[in-house]
Amino acid sequence: MMEQKILKPREAREQWIFEELTKNPALGFVECFGNYGAMFGKSEPTFRNEWKQAKQRHSKHITAINELKLDVITQTELKATEMGILDKLGNMKILSEIITNKEEQTADRIRAVDVLNRMQGNYSADNEQSASKTIIWNEIKKYNDGTEL
Repeated sequence: MMEQKILKPREAREQWIFEELTKNPALGFVECFGNYGAMFGKSEPTFRNEWKQAKQRHSKHITAINELKLDVITQTELKATEMGILDKLGNMKILSEIITNKEEQTADRIRAVDVLNRMQGNYSADNEQSASKTIIWNEIKKYNDGTEL
């Protein structure tokens, strides 16, 4: 069992302010002082010093939480990006297998070449598509039987 640290009265009041700020981050000085005064009966200068300490601690606490959140978000986005890259590489491998498989229909192989080129960013404008398809067709024919159209 973990021993609980016994706080000095000042530390206990600072802890109370910290917990109030944690419950309600928008809590203002005046509102908190009203609750503090009713609970502890201390003066405003005493509260001001304890408020300052608790506010600094709360600020560090929020910063630490935000850093943890950022780390989690970064790791999640990195994993998602890696998954996307792996999926893209897997798709490119499948398309490459379709292109090199002589048993596939020629039209399927041409489509696979077109999709693969688009994935790699190697595609021409629409007005150049017919020329590139002719070149692709000739390349596939060469691969199939060593002849050109």
